[in-house]
This record gives sequence, structure tokens and C-alpha cells, in this order.
Amino acid sequence: MSYLWRVKSVKLIYGFPEELWVKVLESAWSSGEEDSAFIASILRKYNITLGSKILDLGCGIGRIAIRLALLGYKVLGIDISSLCIKKAYEYAMRYNVEDKVILEVGDYKRLKEIDGVEKYKPFDAVLLILTLAWSNTEEVISIFKNINDVAKDKGILIIQEPCREFYTSILTYTPFNSFKWIDEKTLCMTTRRLDHLRGMVSVETWIYKKVSNEELKLIKSIRRKYYIPTLKEYVEALKEANWKVVEVMHRHITRIEPIHLHRGAQSYISPYVIAVKQ
Repeated sequence: MSYLWRVKSVKLIYGFPEELWVKVLESAWSSGEEDSAFIASILRKYNITLGSKILDLGCGIGRIAIRLALLGYKVLGIDISSLCIKKAYEYAMRYNVEDKVILEVGDYKRLKEIDGVEKYKPFDAVLLILTLAWSNTEEVISIFKNINDVAKDKGILIIQEPCREFYTSILTYTPFNSFKWIDEKTLCMTTRRLDHLRGMVSVETWIYKKVSNEELKLIKSIRRKYYIPTLKEYVEALKEANWKVVEVMHRHITRIEPIHLHRGAQSYISPYVIAVKQ
């Protein structure tokens, strides 16, 4: 397995200090079992056989990439955070897939500058799983075009990203409040509010450290805003970048842990968009 360091790591990921972001991803590691199985079912449906080359953009700590490698795919995982790639490397060694997965630090907005992408292209399938933050439509079209350039003819692109319909379903009347222990002493509390008129989601996160069994200390607050496109906007952007959307798959998920402050277990729809290179 190659473990490549080519760019200086960033200090903040979605507003989180890099070290804390790795902890957030580690707290969600177990969810990769079910998520990767679902993605593998999509790959099989579109005849992406074992041994095919998969490009996982924004792979984080390898939650999906490493499990796909376990199944027998050849995976290149890219992430802008060197700490995430370092942790992904540790997981790859733990799962004994160091000969099936390549991990590289890089910015997927600059695919041509990433050594592994240039070396191993074209790819049978490309994944964008919960990593694409829209700043403007032109930038997203450019990203989709760059991905098209490194995909095989008739290769597929699998996108799992929030669309406005998803946020409307959970933020119609009240803010969506959630909390999660990311380790034994660190609590992450988040609230999300949707501006229906502008399509913007405002996210506020508070990070607390457990001082005692009865006391939490606020150590950081994070505020950020995202533009959330509609499903139609995704389809149009992909079409502009020479991708044809062939299917939108909805997966119903029920969280076991009580992430919602008021209602306990939370069910929601997680959309997957599948497109074929034209």
C-alpha cells in the first residue's frame, strides 16, 4: 500500500480542528459496515466487479474505502487531511488490506495534481460520500467535469449528499437538534436551521469536555453555513459535466442511539444519485 504525503494538511475541517474532526469520524466508524455494503450493492448492480478500480474522494479515515478493499475492490482513497489519511492507514493495517488500498493526501478539487489519480486512472467507479460542500454551481460543475476526466467510459459516479428535499423533511417546522459523544469525555451538540427561501442551512456546533459526572465545560463553538441544492440542481450540474443520472436511490436508516434531543431514535431518508459517464 502506498501512503503518500504531497500537500500540507489543513488546520480546520468543516470548522473543526483537524484532531477533533478525526475523533468525530472515528465515532462513526461502525456505520461504515452498513454503508459500504449498500454501496457495494450499487456497484454490483452496475456490473462493477471485484477487482475493479474505485476512487473514493474525501475518504476521511477510510470508513468506506477500507471495507470495499476487504470485499476485493482496488481502492484509491483521497482526503485533504493528512491526519485522516494517517488514521486510515492505521485502519488499513488493522484490517490487513494494505495491498488493496492506496491512501493519499490531496484536494479532490485539483484531481490532476494528485499523483495516485494520474497513475491509476481511469476508474470504474468514483464515490462522493458526504463530502461535497456546495459553494456555487460553477465550482460543482467543474468538480464533476474533473471526475469525468478520470473515469472510464460508461464508468459510474455514486453521490450521497444532502439535497434540499432531505433537509426540508427534517427541518420543516423546528431546528434539528442532535448530540453525540465522540469519545468518553467529549460531547458534540449541533443544531441545524434551514432558510427555505435561500436554500441555506445554518449549522451551529458546541463541543463540551466532561469535567465530572455532573459538569460539562464548553471548549469550542463552530458556526457555518452551506448551500443545499435541490435534486434537480444535482441532475442539471451532472448533465452539464457530461454525466447521465440513471437512478436516485433512497435508503431508509434508523439510528439506534438517541441523537435527537426530543424524539429519541431518528429515521430519515438518505438519497444516493447514480450517474454514468457519457
